[in-house]
Formats: sequence, structure tokens, C-alpha cells
Amino acid sequence: MGKLTRPLRVEIVGLFPEFYRLCPKGVNYLDACGLEPDDSQVRDYPARVQAMGRRLQETYVRLMREFGDRLFPVSVGLTSLRGLWLVWKHRLSSQEVYVVVGDRAIPTSLGYPVVREAVRSALARATASANPAAAR
Repeated sequence: MGKLTRPLRVEIVGLFPEFYRLCPKGVNYLDACGLEPDDSQVRDYPARVQAMGRRLQETYVRLMREFGDRLFPVSVGLTSLRGLWLVWKHRLSSQEVYVVVGDRAIPTSLGYPVVREAVRSALARATASANPAAAR
């Protein structure tokens, strides 16, 4: 089996608490230390946004545990230029957090198994295209 020359870019897109926008990898550091994000950082957000933040955290932690350095996670706010482009391209809703990998945007509300399969497929395609002779 071939090897990727660089990690697969996985974009986490949505309206979510500032903590995640600034540093999605902070979730990994907190998890590694057995800590939870400070409730004061999300207390003033509506319950729906808090739930999206929890799904974001769970999805990020599980992706990094399972795929590690094969992924390069990028946090993208919906109101950034990149976020607006992704909203237009994939017809994303502000009511959801998405994982964008390859040409797919997967709502985190569909559950981690759906996100995992999309990431696995994208990794397989990226590996095959990085090593075309191995794919024959």
C-alpha cells in the first residue's frame, strides 16, 4: 500500500464557540490531559450552539485518535471567506457543524461513523493518487 506524502486536509466548518475557532488542536491537548473546556467559555451560547460545540469536540478527538498524523485538521468559521465559499459550494446551513473532506461535506449530526467512512474513503483515494502504479 502507498503512503501519503502529506496529511489529508480535513476542514471543520460551522458557527461554534470561539475556543474551537481559534485552535481546534486545543481540544486534543485538553483531552490528552483529561481536562474539559472551561464552561465559562461556552455558558453564554445558546444550548444548540453548545451541543454543536460538544459534537465538534467529540468528532475532532475521535478523528485524531483514529487517524492521527494522517490528518491535518483546519477550523473554518462560516463567516470567513473560506467558510462562505464552502457554504456556497456545498450549500451548508448555519444550523450545523460539518466535516469537509475531499469533495464531501458531512454534518456531524449524522454521527461519527459517517464522518469516519468519508475520511477513510478520502485517505484511500489520496493514497491511490499519490501512488498510481500501486493502484493498477
